[in-house]
Amino acid sequence: MCLTSLGKILKVEGNTAVVQLRKSQREVRIDLLKVKEGDYVYVSGNLGIEKIEAEEAEEILKTREEAGDIGGDFE
Repeated sequence: MCLTSLGKILKVEGNTAVVQLRKSQREVRIDLLKVKEGDYVYVSGNLGIEKIEAEEAEEILKTREEAGDIGGDFE
């Protein structure tokens, strides 16, 4: 099973980025992506796997909050 989480990039340093997830910050590899600070990405493990548009990410996060999504970040 593959678990992913949606996060916002806070800082880019070479081929890694600090990503703000729901309850934590995580350093992830971004070798596969062209991203910058402020972009939203799906993260699996410690790897950024897909960049998504801000409007879509914000809608997903809003919908999850409205639905009472209380799931935590993956470990």
